[in-house]
Order: sequence, then C-alpha cells, then structure tokens
Amino acid sequence: VNFWAMAALYLLILPNIAVKMFNPSPVPLLGPTWSIGVEEQFYLMWPLIIKKSKSVLATLWGVIIIYNAVLFGLIFLNKYYPDNRPVYITHLVWESFCISTMAIGGLFAWIKYNMKEQFLKIFFHPWVDRGAYFGFFGLMILGVRFPIFHLEIYAFIFAIMILNLSSNPNSFVNMENKFFNYMGKISYGIYMFHIVSIFVIFKLFKGQFETWPHQLVSVFVNVFSTVLVVIISSLTFHFFEKPLLKLKGKFSNIISGDMAKSKK
Repeated sequence: VNFWAMAALYLLILPNIAVKMFNPSPVPLLGPTWSIGVEEQFYLMWPLIIKKSKSVLATLWGVIIIYNAVLFGLIFLNKYYPDNRPVYITHLVWESFCISTMAIGGLFAWIKYNMKEQFLKIFFHPWVDRGAYFGFFGLMILGVRFPIFHLEIYAFIFAIMILNLSSNPNSFVNMENKFFNYMGKISYGIYMFHIVSIFVIFKLFKGQFETWPHQLVSVFVNVFSTVLVVIISSLTFHFFEKPLLKLKGKFSNIISGDMAKSKK
C-alpha cells in the first residue's frame, strides 16, 4: 500500500476516494471518515452548481440523471476493459461522490420548502410513512443490495423517513424528547467512534470471548460497545465539538441549529 498516497488523499479531504482505492484499508478505524469527504465535496460543488442554475428542481433532476449516466458508462467501460487502470480508477472515484443521493434529499427539501401539498399528502400518508420504516428495516435485516440504483433507493426511503420525522405532525415515529435530542447532539461522535468502541471491547475481552458462544459474544459486544461509544461521544461533544460550535457564529453567514433557537 502506498502510505503517502493514502495520507495525501486524507489530508486533501478525499477519504472516500482513499477508501475505494485502498480496500481493505490498512487503517480500518478511519473507515467512517469517508462520509466527511463526500460532505465537504458536496459543500464545495453544490453552491457553484446552484449559482449557475435557473431552476433548482431541474438542476436536482439533472444531477441525478447525469451522475448515473456517467456511472453506468464507466461500469460498461470497466466491464469490457477490465485491465484499463485509468477507467477503473475513474469509476471508483466517480462512484464515491454519491451526489445523486444528496440530490434526492434536495428534491424532498424542495417539496417541503415549496409546500407541494399533492406530494406531501402522499408522503405523509400513514401507509407510506410506516412502509418506509418497515421497508428499511426489512431490507437491512435481509442484507438486500440492489443491482442498480442501490444508494438511490435507500436515499429515497431515508428521505421519506426524514420528511415525516421533521414535518409530519402525525408521524408514525416521534423522536422529539430529551433522550433523542441529546443523542442527536452527540450523533456525529457516535458515527465516528462506533468502530473504535467495537475494537476496544474486542481487545479488552478477547481472552474471554474464545470460550463464549458466538451469540453471547455478539450481544455482549453490541451492548457494551454502544455504552462505550455514547460515553466517548458525550465527552468529545462537550470538550471538543461544543467549543468549536461556539466559534461557528463568528464565521457563519447563516445561523442554524441550537444557535438559531437561542436567537428567538
């Protein structure tokens, strides 16, 4: 593995490309950072795309169509020219951007922002609301991976869930309580450190696990790694994230989140 090439990709906020090019990664604990790259690349590209756009809706659909058209073209080339390294790398890099899934989220935001009642009635319908949850958990339990539009299908399901959670007063699931509000605050740490927590638990109890049934090991690791990651995330939120978030207002043109609430 070319360590310096991988280090350069991480330093340039291109971890999603590093994960694709160096799989399996020599530093698996850094795996979750791939999404940071996708987010930052989106934030860099999206304002430029929207600035040139006359229609947000047309742009969103255009991004979805163009992204997937290029992706399918690269899949085709990669299939018929499997030994072509530039095509292979280009395919991996393009696939890692995932911008079409963000555009799907943008479509739902457009529906909500413009109060398109005809669509909101459909997505707020109890069968659609509940179907999104049951469909998601069913797909996850079965480990379903769609041959095409895999990420887009999951993004569509997530978008329905988020739209209902954020805007539907009769949503099937209600997460507006102190527990979920706090878990939301530390959720970034939970995402970033969940693999670290699992790794720590395995290291601490490795000797005992050798004599335990597989099912017991699985339950033990899930329970105690969850407790550990919540503790780690709480500490990093209060002592690292929170101080940085206080600086956010000095550099942000748009006030959002808890800062917006405090201004009311």
